[in-house]
Amino acid sequence: MTRGRLVQTSGGRVTLGPGVQVTLDANGNGAAVYGPQRAGESWQITNTTITCSGTLPTNGQPSTWVESLNGAQVDSSYSVLQDQSDTVLELGPGQLLAYTWVNGPAGGVATVAHYGTQSFLRG
Repeated sequence: MTRGRLVQTSGGRVTLGPGVQVTLDANGNGAAVYGPQRAGESWQITNTTITCSGTLPTNGQPSTWVESLNGAQVDSSYSVLQDQSDTVLELGPGQLLAYTWVNGPAGGVATVAHYGTQSFLRG
């Protein structure tokens, strides 16, 4: 449990941070990590969107995106070109989400954006 005094909250749904952007490799694979960046910052994620440029491969293998927290899968999609999720996640200071793309568009630019509320604890 994080202790401290709540000094600020977003007061409504906002974009949480600048988001994640990664260029997928020649096999359509990529990875990134992301989470609250500022001291004392916490997020309550209420919506996640993913997009990726390019064309899906036609090799018969599924294209997937997986989001993990503390090594456990918390969300995923087979629609890597565009999808959204309403999975609610709570991230405290220093916690990171890990993202993995598999068999997506080779060289595609994949993005993840989170929306929800942010708060800051001090002292």
